[in-house]
Amino acid sequence: MNTLSFYYPAAEVFKASVYTLRNRGYKIIDLDSENGIIQARSRFNLFKGSLDLKIQIDQVSSFQTNLSLESNVDHSWFFNPESIKAKIEDHFTNTLYQKISSGHGIA
Repeated sequence: MNTLSFYYPAAEVFKASVYTLRNRGYKIIDLDSENGIIQARSRFNLFKGSLDLKIQIDQVSSFQTNLSLESNVDHSWFFNPESIKAKIEDHFTNTLYQKISSGHGIA
């Protein structure tokens, strides 16, 4: 299991995680926004099979959210959890940029 830390609210990390997984080709199996749990499966790959992924999102403090990744395979050869973190952070950056560009500012 890998744990990643974000400095965004848990609800926003949850939404960004779902968005990121879908964009990376994962099929969302189960969403439990109340408990911060996402279960997803990757597309089948002839060489790697498919990856079952469970994400647990926890609000640690008013300014920190932890995201725990658990899967049915060894992370090191299948995918890099840090790349998922980078994609989620890119989503936040792009969303913020779009709000500023459209004149909505930040709430």
